[in-house]
Amino acid sequence: MRIGGIPEGLLEHLLNSARLLPAPLIETLGAMALCRTIMAGNKLGVFEILTEGPQSAETISMKLSCQLRGMEALLEALAASGYLQRQGKFYVNSSMAKRWLVSDSPYSLAHYLQLDYLQWSWWERLEEMVKTGKAVDLHGSLQGDAEAWRIYLLGLKDLAAWASREILRRVRLPRGAKHLLDLGGGHGEYSEAVCRRYPEMKAVVFDLAEACAVGRELAARSGFEDRIRYVIGDLTKDDLGQDYDLVFVFNILHHFDEQTNQKSLRKIFAAMNPGGRLVVLDLFKQSGRLRQLPMLATLFFMVTSGGGIYSMEEVRRWLTAAGFNRSRTLTLMTVPGASLVVADKPAKEI
Repeated sequence: MRIGGIPEGLLEHLLNSARLLPAPLIETLGAMALCRTIMAGNKLGVFEILTEGPQSAETISMKLSCQLRGMEALLEALAASGYLQRQGKFYVNSSMAKRWLVSDSPYSLAHYLQLDYLQWSWWERLEEMVKTGKAVDLHGSLQGDAEAWRIYLLGLKDLAAWASREILRRVRLPRGAKHLLDLGGGHGEYSEAVCRRYPEMKAVVFDLAEACAVGRELAARSGFEDRIRYVIGDLTKDDLGQDYDLVFVFNILHHFDEQTNQKSLRKIFAAMNPGGRLVVLDLFKQSGRLRQLPMLATLFFMVTSGGGIYSMEEVRRWLTAAGFNRSRTLTLMTVPGASLVVADKPAKEI
């Protein structure tokens, strides 16, 4: 998948091929306007209120305490962009909005769009990072702000709920597995998904204190507080415990340099039971037309943590050096640019 202007009709395709369309304008002003319009519709509650049925701009404005002229413009922009449909003087959610932007959908990304406001502010530091090499340190920037941590974790939980379905379809648990270590999984969605599917499993979520505070609340709300235990810690500094049959290292490697990642993988290996399985989820370097999303992600990770992304071959080499075997890669169909690397700790010799 690529992000960019999409020509419509033969004439636009010809003009685009001849580089006569102003791509930089479309891919900056156009993309920025579309992004903020969708974010605004979500934040103001447009998609949620339309779950009640078709409504006019006047009714929506009144219910959401908004000025009519601005709301009419927002609704028309959302309709023109495929997120709403107009039926006479009334508006309804499109199939896109029904699937992705209302709270009662199992695929909802509504919380993630709230997180986009924080990410917007982080992207504003891109030029500074390029000039000075100084990263934002997103986790440090959230310290002391409980509401920001909640927005951050709920946004990541949306993404995890979407990805976990395919991950659990494609990754089998080791035989007799009972204990999961979910590193950096403070929102708890991956641990909940495993416990929901495998009643014999229990999980330890290992994360920073602020993430654990939100995670415990979410686990209690979902009824998993007895099966998911939250442990406060830092992967690079603290002991992980022992006797894990399954370990998730999801969206972690891109935060750290090669040396730190290699050290962390050796620590994880030592914490696992023989025959245990390690699953790594991340964005990885790609070639050709597949490069765009990973390289944009690299910039984002450099801004927010000073990190970056690696190739699958690099990660598999680190796993082998740490003692893992049978490493293999799985490209995720539902998460653009992301893949899994799965590896096993050898069983004890008889």
